[in-house]
Amino acid sequence: EWRRNEYAKSDILSTEGLVDNFPRIHASEVTVEEFIERFEKPQLPVVILGLTDDWPAASKWTFPQLAKQFSRHRFKIGSDDDGYAVRLKLKYYLHYLKTQAPQEDSPMYVFDGTFGDRQHSKALLKDFKVPKYFAEDLFQHVGESRRPPYRWVVWGPPRSGSSLHIDPLATGAWNALLKGKKRWCLFPPGTPKEHVKPKMPKGESESVSWFSRVYPRTKETSWPTAPPQDLLQLPGG
Repeated sequence: EWRRNEYAKSDILSTEGLVDNFPRIHASEVTVEEFIERFEKPQLPVVILGLTDDWPAASKWTFPQLAKQFSRHRFKIGSDDDGYAVRLKLKYYLHYLKTQAPQEDSPMYVFDGTFGDRQHSKALLKDFKVPKYFAEDLFQHVGESRRPPYRWVVWGPPRSGSSLHIDPLATGAWNALLKGKKRWCLFPPGTPKEHVKPKMPKGESESVSWFSRVYPRTKETSWPTAPPQDLLQLPGG
């Protein structure tokens, strides 16, 4: 069931022909004021380089290092049918990465939005800092107990990833990549949901299925709405 599409044997991860025209800026060359005028006000996505250069996480967040400190800590890897978090000890997740994940269509990945609130894993907060461009945080005024989730750690193998979505509560997110590659596909506001997120077969709701079944249609001349913007994010951006 977990390998029925045999994506692990396919070229689904190929980026041949991908055109990435996203603007890149370096944090040392653009002030906060310039950033607001060029990107925040017009609501344009951008890749910012240089933000993670002095983060301890850039060197410390490797699986061997994390295993030493958090081996027995449980991180969230999903939700059950009732919406409750499913957590797994990191040592078991790392074993899964070596043994089962390489063959699975859409491997499990850590997507934990409470790491900063839990006694053991909140030590990770010391390893990074909020970039200067995103220091303003209106949700801080409602208090920690009432604000919605606003920070996550995400670790995953090839072919893992979230399905197509809109960030909740009209929020905008910043994402920093420390290892590997992350592929993004963005559509402009107002894109009809029925075009970009059609009904999929049962069990085919993950990103790898979307890139296999829907993404190729966006390249056809008959595609009925705005084409996506492709982005290949690399470490440090």
